[in-house]
Amino acid sequence: MKLIEALWEKENLGLKVLEIQYEEEDTLDSKVSYDKYEYILARVPAGKVDIVHKLEKEGFVFLETQLNIIKRVREIENESRFTKRLSKNIEYVKVEDQLVFESVMSKIDDDLFSTDRISLDPMFNKSIANKRYKNWIKTEFKKSSSEIHEIRYNSESIGFSMMRIEGEIMHVLLAGLYSDFKGSGLGFTIINEPLKLAKEKNLKFVETNISSNNIGVYRLYMSYGFNIKRVNYVMRKVVD
Repeated sequence: MKLIEALWEKENLGLKVLEIQYEEEDTLDSKVSYDKYEYILARVPAGKVDIVHKLEKEGFVFLETQLNIIKRVREIENESRFTKRLSKNIEYVKVEDQLVFESVMSKIDDDLFSTDRISLDPMFNKSIANKRYKNWIKTEFKKSSSEIHEIRYNSESIGFSMMRIEGEIMHVLLAGLYSDFKGSGLGFTIINEPLKLAKEKNLKFVETNISSNNIGVYRLYMSYGFNIKRVNYVMRKVVD
């Protein structure tokens, strides 16, 4: 069991947050003290239903199933005719200039991450979810290990991708199309770019996390041949 005091969430949610990552070897005897915290997030490996039921009795509620998915870079196939035709008009521009960064941030509105667990949780709302993501992007922009790329179609900014390289793995941290381009058929761009970049850098894997609340993104990644590596049930408890 891993316990993480999520200090950054105080600014995002206005609460003292503890994150618990249960492991396969944890049992019903594994105990955690919640006294210091106002909000507890628990991630439970799929199949550990006994722990899920225990948490339910303690006042935890289900939020989502989180899927950690991965693709081997050497298995990247050639683009389909459809994506190849559209890709001619697609640019991926690394965001390094502060003005470009601010432009990207200004296009992230409350509807961009409408399936996020914070956005869907009745104790929060879309605006809080939006603030939380923007704070995360600002933090990653300052790190040399992370990259943010603006996605452009016919020279118009349509979305962004944020990633971090660790060893031989590219971790896609966050990506999305701006609200005006949802349903445009350009969703493939948020996956194409990390795959191409990983191939150029001779990395072995591309890895990311997706939520069961976003069926469209799940289908998109599965169509690209990603495999499920790990599954967690995500639950939360508010401490009065």
